[in-house]
Amino acid sequence: MKEFIKDGRFEFVNGGWSLHDEATAHYEDIVTNMRLGHDFLLTEFEITPKVGWHLDQFGHTSANAALFK
Repeated sequence: MKEFIKDGRFEFVNGGWSLHDEATAHYEDIVTNMRLGHDFLLTEFEITPKVGWHLDQFGHTSANAALFK
């Protein structure tokens, strides 16, 4: 996986630990979820996602777009 990332053949988008509506609905929980995911990606792969995209068939919380910005 590290080689794919290094070669630009794989990219993480969003980078949260889980989907927001599955485990986190409050904005503080969304931030914590994203921080945990980003910390993991930085530690394991030395990357930080640059794209805030979150596909969710059930919809997003009202704070989602503002937090991605």
